[in-house]
Amino acid sequence: MRTQNDVCVGRSPWTARDPLIPLKAGQGAGRGRGRPPHWVSVFAPALVFPALLLATLARAEENPPVNDLFAEIASDLSQSDASAFMSHFDPKMSGYDRLYEFVRALSGQDAVSSGIDILKDTGDDRERAVELDWTLEISVGKEMDSAVERRQEKVHCKLERRKKRWVVTALEPITFFAPPR
Repeated sequence: MRTQNDVCVGRSPWTARDPLIPLKAGQGAGRGRGRPPHWVSVFAPALVFPALLLATLARAEENPPVNDLFAEIASDLSQSDASAFMSHFDPKMSGYDRLYEFVRALSGQDAVSSGIDILKDTGDDRERAVELDWTLEISVGKEMDSAVERRQEKVHCKLERRKKRWVVTALEPITFFAPPR
């Protein structure tokens, strides 16, 4: 038979009494019956906030935002660094080789400026579908008065989380990155 001093599993550690055992007179209310000690109400908020902050920071470090990925992609393209640009894409992606050829050809241009705005971002922390408004400005020719070709299009991407970074697993349309004619 259980007594009042037995701890009940699944109940608050401050309520050790079994609900089936009746209370004695004067035990129903007050300190020690169903309420935590007074120091918990004083220190709990001070302990919980830093713990939540650390958990949030750890989660943010664990799960870098998608906009950081696209900022890196735009920067790599603007710096004419085809290998760094392609490092963000899955080599098994449909059209990967064609995209690589396009980006290598763009890297040979005098200047490429890339800007990306995220229009839609749906999914979870493992897979995402993103719609982008991507702008490219490509200088055609090496002369001072070279023509600038400006492109702007909605680009659709699918992303997968691999280890601690996002990887682009699908990109449409790939022809957006074709070199100027």
